[in-house]
Amino acid sequence: MSQRSIHVFASDSLPFPGCPRTAGGQRSMQVISALRQAGHRVTFSYNTDAFIAKKWADKLNAHLSDEDRWCCEHYNQPEVVLNRLQPDIAIYCNVNTFQTVLRFARDIVHIVDLYGPVHFEALTLTNSAEAADRGDRVEAQCRGLVDRLREADHIVTVSERQKYFWLAYCSLAGFSFSELDALICPFCFETEALERRPSENLSIVHAGGFYPWQNPERYLRAAAEYLDGIPGAKLHIAGGPHAGTPNEKQTEQMLRELEAHPSVAYHGFLAVEEFTRLLSSAWAAVDLIERTLERELAITGRTLQFLSTGVPVIYNDYATLSAAIREYRAGWAIPTHDPAALKPVIDELVQGGKPLVEELTANALRLAKERFDPIAAMRPLVEICGSVGKRASRTPSRRAGSRGKAAPVGKVLALSRDTGAIAELRMNNPLRALHRQRLIDGFFASDAAGERLARDNSLYEAILIQRTVPESVWLAFANLELPYLLDVDDNLLACASYRKNDPEPSQPWLFTGLRYATAVTTPNPRLVRLLEKYSHLPLAGRAYLAPNALPYGSSQSIASPSQPAQILWIQSDIAALSNSRDAVIRAVEDFSRKYNLPVVLIGKNVLERPRFTHQVAMGEIDFNSNLQLLGNTATSIGVAPLETDADPETIDFVSGKSDLKILLFSGFGHPGVFSHSPPYSDSPFHDCVTLVGNTYQEWIEALELQYREGWKSVAASARRIQDERNIDRVARESWAPAIEACVLPRPIRGADVHEALKSYNLMQADPARALGYLVANPDVGREFVTSDQGAWEHYAEHGQNENRGLLHEADAHWRLLSALDAESEDLFRRGKSRLAQAQTAASISYMQHEIQRLRSEVQDLRASYSWKITAPLRAIAKPVMGRLNGGK
Repeated sequence: MSQRSIHVFASDSLPFPGCPRTAGGQRSMQVISALRQAGHRVTFSYNTDAFIAKKWADKLNAHLSDEDRWCCEHYNQPEVVLNRLQPDIAIYCNVNTFQTVLRFARDIVHIVDLYGPVHFEALTLTNSAEAADRGDRVEAQCRGLVDRLREADHIVTVSERQKYFWLAYCSLAGFSFSELDALICPFCFETEALERRPSENLSIVHAGGFYPWQNPERYLRAAAEYLDGIPGAKLHIAGGPHAGTPNEKQTEQMLRELEAHPSVAYHGFLAVEEFTRLLSSAWAAVDLIERTLERELAITGRTLQFLSTGVPVIYNDYATLSAAIREYRAGWAIPTHDPAALKPVIDELVQGGKPLVEELTANALRLAKERFDPIAAMRPLVEICGSVGKRASRTPSRRAGSRGKAAPVGKVLALSRDTGAIAELRMNNPLRALHRQRLIDGFFASDAAGERLARDNSLYEAILIQRTVPESVWLAFANLELPYLLDVDDNLLACASYRKNDPEPSQPWLFTGLRYATAVTTPNPRLVRLLEKYSHLPLAGRAYLAPNALPYGSSQSIASPSQPAQILWIQSDIAALSNSRDAVIRAVEDFSRKYNLPVVLIGKNVLERPRFTHQVAMGEIDFNSNLQLLGNTATSIGVAPLETDADPETIDFVSGKSDLKILLFSGFGHPGVFSHSPPYSDSPFHDCVTLVGNTYQEWIEALELQYREGWKSVAASARRIQDERNIDRVARESWAPAIEACVLPRPIRGADVHEALKSYNLMQADPARALGYLVANPDVGREFVTSDQGAWEHYAEHGQNENRGLLHEADAHWRLLSALDAESEDLFRRGKSRLAQAQTAASISYMQHEIQRLRSEVQDLRASYSWKITAPLRAIAKPVMGRLNGGK
């Protein structure tokens, strides 16, 4: 068996000594341990932003090497991890961690461990039960899952029952018949030999995270009531709610009420060793959960832990493990429709006492050993890792070369409405870096209308669109089936209160762009989640993390820092402050006056009417000049406030921002003060900066600290940031895979792109564009025909906001009228009249000219992009020409 280099993306923090244990972390450790025991070199990463990982960060970090820590910090950037480590195999423990495949011209084999039905769990993560049941959300979830699985080489699951559930999706994802025999590696717990010492009095334990998709409330309340009547009996509850989940407050209230029972002892989350001691004295475990599809399929990790430590289980009668528990008599599998079914089990325990517990313990251990032995369970995965190859039916990357050496993509076309700092940061700089490293052949940046492409005969192999462009651009590319990469660096779907006077005008446009984008780049994973929240589109499966990076180089080498001589406040737009504005400004003003330090304001409108005593307003300067200033100015204190006290939509807008200010200030050797907000607190460089709450006192103290001591240690942080976020490195590791995923089926001329954009732009004001929308929505169609409002006006007012648009189809308006005709001859007559009036003399003249031009070119164009590009105009012209020639 060949020895391999394998990287495991764990689904939760690993069960290190002294730390809590989760089912996801245990399954991941099961995979890692088995592969290491087989002699493979295994690295791992887990999400440091997860609940357990954040709460027990200090203890967990003590078990990590520098390489482990780096991998964990970049867990949400799998393309970065894989590019650096270059493993033979990548294993994803949980389908939700499986984000980045076929994004490399490399031979990494991707194995997905589908150990649980987490596909449905996300449907419960909403504050609205009604929204969770909506068919469109279920459909989007299923489509997103299929899209992910298309790019997997092999899948692993934990039971026959789950195997056939997942194989339905695999068949849709293109797995051939011979590939549908998924590996089955049962979930199991490796535990040290445990001496069972059941307590003198009845003791029952319940454990686990109270996730929204797991509801044990009725059974815990019933157990507490029954045990209250038994002298000395105890119900021990370990675990708790996870911060930020929809059921957090409800669970906390339930636990407070349960603690009021004399029989209940609540322990919270326990370290592995403490929980094991608790289990050693338990008579049984109550593991009853309300029945759901997800629970039926689940192989519950805590149940296997109970069995492997010899604790009999009071279990559901509907789940995969139910039959085995009954067969081995390792506990009880009881109906869950009525919590009263729990009382006979408790009575049986009381009557049978310790002899019964001893008998059931032996049965539980035997079940764990015979059905869930760790070595036997993982043997299929170990064997396939020694001889694994890619799926035969999988389409290789069109640019795959020798291992680790990707041939360059051709020329890239970049479109943007922005010509300032955002375009430089998120478009021009990454593309320059890719060109410099010969990963692309070149690039051309154009405005969103593509006017500069009118006479451009260059061939482009990939298209990058930055932020938002008019909706006609998205539709042109979608109808031509041209893949494109969309870069979104801010949560433009949310509107912050402090920007009410200047809201982003293109929210509906961005929705359309996200809908049709082949891939999406964002600076961080949090922004992906926020865009999913506001758009209700599944984006994680096609999202690439491309963190902000700067062209650090020898000209920006770190000079010897000195005590700060000024305060720097830089904004690309107005400061993200509302309720906290006065406290922050007052702190900066008082500190500036105390030490006679100038406050240098850089940006078009840093603050509305700023009034600092020692104010230097430099105004808006171009991006590269800004970088030169930061690289050459005297040591300064950078201030980067973000609002933390506002309405939910404002907080979501602010939370979608990036850690760019850390790169600007700390990356150039300037100590900074940053609001304790997710863009900074979640950054891998959070330990390089000072994070504060938005109170006057905290800002004053932090400014004082940076002035007196903070500047002395900033050089080391700057070197680390310049290494991690150098534009060449980030372009190579993050942008290159994203662009690779969007390579066009065949190159397209710039002039053809211009023609496509021009055609669809003309259609924005034409009734035919709106009529496709009406065809898709007959209720609106009837409304249009019977009202005085025009089709386009109705679409402009309602259609875009409802996201009910439909791509233009040939003869869409006649299909609409035919549908209406089935209901009423009068509707047909009136509708036909309305549509005829909508065709102006100017539009008819234009279309006549277009038809003549097309007739002379049709033979040459049928196999080209131009044929598709002009399809909308031909579709409009056809019925008009028919009427002019005496037709209908």
